[in-house]
Amino acid sequence: MCKSYFGEKFTMGRDAFYNLLRESGLMLRIKRRKARTTYSDLYAPFYPNQIKGLIPTAANQIWVSDITYVWTSKGFCYLFLITDLYSHRIMG
Repeated sequence: MCKSYFGEKFTMGRDAFYNLLRESGLMLRIKRRKARTTYSDLYAPFYPNQIKGLIPTAANQIWVSDITYVWTSKGFCYLFLITDLYSHRIMG
């Protein structure tokens, strides 16, 4: 990109050029948007794994859930899924 703009006069490599801009205070910082995923509390109750060692033999015996964060134009949204452990189908 730099060579296409400056032509053959530009002899510095891309990384060295970006480092020079950064050291000179001319490089803009990219603000990363990140969802806060954990609210740690030392006094929160701990729940043990109650299905450890259980092997489902039919559908609808064990459901598991997961949450993920999806970035949209209005901010982060939460995507919460409930999955059947036997059939791996999304139930809700």
